[in-house]
Amino acid sequence: MHTIINRRWGIIAELGARRRGASVQQLRAALRTSRSTLYRDLRFLRERDFIHSERVNGEARYTLMARPLPTMRPTAQEGAALYLARQALSPLDGTRVVRELDALLARLWPDAAEHSPPPDHTNAIPTMQSNPPHPRRPELVQIIDDAILSGHRIGFRYQSVDQDAPSLRRVDPVGFRCYHDHVYLIAWDCDREDWRTFKSVRIEAVERLDERADPHPDYDEEALFGHAAKIWAGDEVVEVAVRIAAPVARYVREWPLTSEQETMPEADGTVLVRARVAGLIEAKRWVLSWGRNAEVLAPPSLRRALAEELTCAHALYDLEADPPSSSQHR
Repeated sequence: MHTIINRRWGIIAELGARRRGASVQQLRAALRTSRSTLYRDLRFLRERDFIHSERVNGEARYTLMARPLPTMRPTAQEGAALYLARQALSPLDGTRVVRELDALLARLWPDAAEHSPPPDHTNAIPTMQSNPPHPRRPELVQIIDDAILSGHRIGFRYQSVDQDAPSLRRVDPVGFRCYHDHVYLIAWDCDREDWRTFKSVRIEAVERLDERADPHPDYDEEALFGHAAKIWAGDEVVEVAVRIAAPVARYVREWPLTSEQETMPEADGTVLVRARVAGLIEAKRWVLSWGRNAEVLAPPSLRRALAEELTCAHALYDLEADPPSSSQHR
């Protein structure tokens, strides 16, 4: 959802900078998105009267609606709803859409930033403070967001889980994706010539480069992440089959491997889960989260990976040996 919000805001920001509007071709070039994704977003914004379209010289041109908004003072409940919506967007701190929302909140409640709500508390909201489970990177997100909107390439150091030291990356950023309050950058890696997903907490020394980002007209976020279990994308799609034990089978729909998975109840009360996933990393983690209640049936490569992981974990818990003392870990 966070990615969709930021992507649709990109359309609003682009049209706001063009007094005479823009065509689909111009928007695609500026926003570097696929035609199908752009049409979905334009339809969404047009149906809600945020944008207007008209035909000029045989092609549709889109402009922001110029209607004035009514003067209003939100009720306490409306203010609370607005504040909670802003909290839900906290992973996108630093983006222009969130900064615009903060500006609106500051206009509605100018005293909130000074920790001094009105005495009656009827139309006051608390200041924008929270204790997120993961560190926020608003300065980093803002640099990336500005580069996306201006169409520039960025460079940074990135610490991959399979490397001992950070590597230098030069990418064309296209958007953000959030999962469990973590912010990920979606970008075209110029040196590896492929799409990559970068976890923001592992990005360091980011800077906007003077180089313009290349257009990527075939980029389609829905297609790229269509088989992602969580955030992994771009790998070869693999058919996975996992049997979930009867005592926990009823929870499979609450904790799915993918949204498109198939679940087939068996006569013995177990459930067979089949899904097509991008790579095996996230599928392995999902199976491990079920502990003894999950068994991989296919593919063989995933069974081997699970066997190796569990063998190594078992070696840490020799029930015949005394547990290590705390002094050994100081």
